[in-house]
Amino acid sequence: MKRRFVIAITAVIALVAVLLSGCEQKDTVMEDNTLKEDNTIRWVTSNLTQIPQSNIDEVNRILKKKGVDYEIKMVYLADEDYVNNVKTYLEDDDADIVWCGFLTDGICEPAELVDSDLLYKLDDMLKTESGKAITDYYPEESWKAVKYNDGYYYIQNTRVGSSEQYYVEFNPDYVSEEVFKNFDGTIQGLSDIQKKTGKMIAMDNIRLEQVDAFSGCSNYYGCLISDTDGKADIKYYDKVYEYMKIMNEMYYDGVLAYNDPQDGLSVDVNDCAAYLRFGYVEKNNWPYVYQYGGDSVLNLSSASIGIYKNSSKKEAALKVLGMVLTDKETADAFLYGVKDLDYKLDNGVISFLDEESQSTYVRELTHAGYAAADKTDSDGFDGSRYEELTKFWKSLDDKPYIGFYFDSSQCSEEFAKIVEIYNSGFPNVRNPELKKSIDAYVKRLEDAGVDTVYDQMNAQLADFKG
Repeated sequence: MKRRFVIAITAVIALVAVLLSGCEQKDTVMEDNTLKEDNTIRWVTSNLTQIPQSNIDEVNRILKKKGVDYEIKMVYLADEDYVNNVKTYLEDDDADIVWCGFLTDGICEPAELVDSDLLYKLDDMLKTESGKAITDYYPEESWKAVKYNDGYYYIQNTRVGSSEQYYVEFNPDYVSEEVFKNFDGTIQGLSDIQKKTGKMIAMDNIRLEQVDAFSGCSNYYGCLISDTDGKADIKYYDKVYEYMKIMNEMYYDGVLAYNDPQDGLSVDVNDCAAYLRFGYVEKNNWPYVYQYGGDSVLNLSSASIGIYKNSSKKEAALKVLGMVLTDKETADAFLYGVKDLDYKLDNGVISFLDEESQSTYVRELTHAGYAAADKTDSDGFDGSRYEELTKFWKSLDDKPYIGFYFDSSQCSEEFAKIVEIYNSGFPNVRNPELKKSIDAYVKRLEDAGVDTVYDQMNAQLADFKG
């Protein structure tokens, strides 16, 4: 379980880690026109998404090593009116993969990309004489086609390690066997049970990075279009987003209770009518357990990336895209470059070895949100604030502290303000403005009283732990 009210900035900052290119940004297409060989997969995206060329070179080396006879060539288009720019570009040139890219919320909306009719209907590909199946391009265990929106298939976010099911455990103290047997598996059904019993429905505070592929996110670390309290247009969302919408409504209506000890938001699960969980869980040993495993509520697809419908290399593009999205070595190279040359990993925490990247951009993705709240004057995101908060969150253990509930009454005004700021999400930043944007965002938190809230939470947790 992750901390909820900071994940919006954590996930977006994590995405900023890919913006390490020294490429000049222009309002026109940025590409090397000398590379138009038949084995080149042209990957079109917004110029807000600057993948370092050294990363692409490493990806191409890995593709060749793995027997894929194609290489990626990135094509960057102006972000303003991006989808129309893609259409204009395609009038005179060719593309194979079309992608909204990172940090393009409000610039390239997934629904707009779908409506543009730029992406290929993979149903058509599978009906060709080649006889190829989706699983010829993606490992069956990590990718299953999700069909929706008039036959479109999109490439799902497979790298988040989520299992393909959810559970609802019913508390026999409040829910009878008859009610359990009549449960239809829907969130609306849970809401009805809550109203009848007068008891809350507990839910693990999942990160939407576990169920999101809509904003052109990192397919390794995942990201989110909003956190679980967020509001979003769900016109083209897959089944999960319909569930998340209802969950949001339930939360705001006081029906749903998040259970997140790390966030000081734990509820007494035994006083709830049911417990909704995603992925693998250890059950409460309650006798009534509803398990959904059909089409997989976490088996999502991404409408922010797809194969261009007029590409002359559709199958090759799908294979290359599949490697970037599902193969760990290829995905890490795409995002971070060459291990031990561009970055290093220490217990899952990434650090960039380039001095400029290390000081200008996010150094460590785990706890990046807290690092950004560093109140020192250092150029990087180091200092006592980072160390203090990292130590605090690492010290938490779910099991001993279930039942800890943060009482915000002594800082209710500050608490309400910072939750509102966290839920509003991290600002949409451009590459050169990152530090300034972070500083402005942190100042909003400080002005709202974030230090007061953290002091209260630390003190109460210390009392709770005895």
